Amino acid sequence: MENLKNKHFHFVGIGGISMSALALFSLNKNAVVTGTEKTPSAITKNLEQLGVKIKKHQNKIGVKNCDLLIFSGAIEPNHPDLVLAKKLKKEIWERAKFLDFVSSFFKTTIAVSGTHGKTTTTAMIAKILKPLNPTVHVGGLTKDFGNFCLGKNEIFLTEACEFKQSFLNLNPNISVITNVEPDHMDFYKTKTALIKSFQKFFVKTSNFAVINHNFLSFFDQNFAKAKIVSFGFNKNCDFWASNLNDKNGKFCFDVFHFNTKLGQIKLNIFGRHNVENALAAIAVGTICDQNFLDIKNAIEKFELPQRRFEILHKQKFLVIRDYAHHPTEIQNTLKTARSICKGKLFCVFEPHTFSRTIFLFDEFLKCFNMADQIIFLPTYSAREKPQKGGTSFDLFKKLNSKQKHYFESKIKCFEFLRQNLKQDDIVLFVGAGTIGDFALEFAKELK
Repeated sequence: MENLKNKHFHFVGIGGISMSALALFSLNKNAVVTGTEKTPSAITKNLEQLGVKIKKHQNKIGVKNCDLLIFSGAIEPNHPDLVLAKKLKKEIWERAKFLDFVSSFFKTTIAVSGTHGKTTTTAMIAKILKPLNPTVHVGGLTKDFGNFCLGKNEIFLTEACEFKQSFLNLNPNISVITNVEPDHMDFYKTKTALIKSFQKFFVKTSNFAVINHNFLSFFDQNFAKAKIVSFGFNKNCDFWASNLNDKNGKFCFDVFHFNTKLGQIKLNIFGRHNVENALAAIAVGTICDQNFLDIKNAIEKFELPQRRFEILHKQKFLVIRDYAHHPTEIQNTLKTARSICKGKLFCVFEPHTFSRTIFLFDEFLKCFNMADQIIFLPTYSAREKPQKGGTSFDLFKKLNSKQKHYFESKIKCFEFLRQNLKQDDIVLFVGAGTIGDFALEFAKELK
């Protein structure tokens, strides 16, 4: 299938950020693209403007005419498009398999994995490698190119997700492992199983594996072809940061490669955790023979993708939305917000999946300590049915705080915020579901 001209690909769940990027790649290779998406969005509207026929529930014509059906891992097995495709004996691939197929068009594949920071790190690397004209597939919407950028056939840079071990379909030349913490435990069940999955990803890497120093103990150089390149705040790292200086939530730091100081970086983005993301990106840029001054220039001009500490409103008080949905991410985001907050810090949280809440319940109870007011909205169920002990209300009841609130609707939440927000306060909307749209709606109401 080297020549994709007139090949027909049908995407089930085409409105997802990753899926839509793969659809864009297919369109750019002159393939015919159709899809199904239950929730219309700006992404689906853009695809439709490019000629993609999208149906909301079932796309019979798309399925009947397609050479290959691609579905997202979040799609239920009983989706009508899948059922019809099986009946018609169509070739069916999961998204991750198609992503690997896309990578086969390129000489070098760079895959960025990890529990946190994948999207930001991938976007940073894209900024650094821009002179090399890479093709980029990222799981977020960047300021520079959205979620997809078509380049030449030399380098393919992609975000590699660990959900359902999808990243094991890839065979990267260069991999990045930003961190390894328990997540997607509805699939993995145990932390050991999750770590083993990352170990397999590491072993599949052929040239360089760029790994956060805090998690090096999980990986044995003797079992892999790739050379380990470490990054972090430890002097024993290949790439490390020192002399960190926090300037209103944005960090300035010195970068070292072994014992050699490369120079100073002044981030234009918030958060100490983004220093680590920057170090990973700097390591990849160096591996790809980019000059440090060019790397520095790219990093210092870098802007975060949408829903990554995204400031939506600045007058009187700040309205910020962030994709954080894991306790570690929420804690880092709150810490960053607290560092710039002159008033009170409000945190509005929409949990993402019941299984994540159950497995990380105790961690969730500890991650909101830096907020003055904690507001819970109903759980975004995604692919799941409600599970006892894993609802947003369960978290609300157990949280040890006198300044906690639970609202069944965004309307009541907005009313509370309008009545209580004062000069210099910050309201932070966190979560990976519909809360991003809620934040945008609240910010627009204020204007």
